[in-house]
Amino acid sequence: MFRNLKIGTRLGLAFAVMLILLFVTYYVGMTRLSTMNELMSDINGNNIPETQLAVAMWGIHKDERVEVRNIILITDDATLAKAKAKLEAERQEFDATENALDKMFADSTTTDKEERRLAAKIKELTPAYRANADKVVALGIANKNSEATAVLLSDDYAKTVNELVQTLNDLAAFEDKMNQDDGVVASWVRACAWHPSCVWASSCAAAQSRRT
Repeated sequence: MFRNLKIGTRLGLAFAVMLILLFVTYYVGMTRLSTMNELMSDINGNNIPETQLAVAMWGIHKDERVEVRNIILITDDATLAKAKAKLEAERQEFDATENALDKMFADSTTTDKEERRLAAKIKELTPAYRANADKVVALGIANKNSEATAVLLSDDYAKTVNELVQTLNDLAAFEDKMNQDDGVVASWVRACAWHPSCVWASSCAAAQSRRT
């Protein structure tokens, strides 16, 4: 069929095909850049701040546990009062950080169900840990150090501490993984934005995705 076409017609068709290919490449490239911008915006606006808050919660909780142990060792009333005040301040800081993270999860459209699950589990575990810690603090302030130490070393105290620490670790690790995953995708999108082979590869991948 093409043999019977005039040279001018053939050239016109070839030019039209080239224009279509250029348009497709441009369109996919611009779409990729938009996707990359969205990913970077999510990383900088959500993932990184969420990771920082999750890590901060872990650190504050660690400081709180240290302060609980310190109260057993202190015998001076004035120093005890300062230690208890510091403990209360650390708890308030933990709660404020947790509330800030909860707000980010609630406001973000990209919040993962695992993030919500871990955040809910932290809220569930915190009261049990604090109830045991309060027992240690009350006994320590009363200078009943042997009883306070017994509570501190009890299986129940260890269980509440370990569960909360593990969940805080899991949340921080999950946030970090999300950062890394989005970073890898953003890098791939940036590298492939204008590469023709990536355009057709992504088209095939999209078609395969639609079939599955």
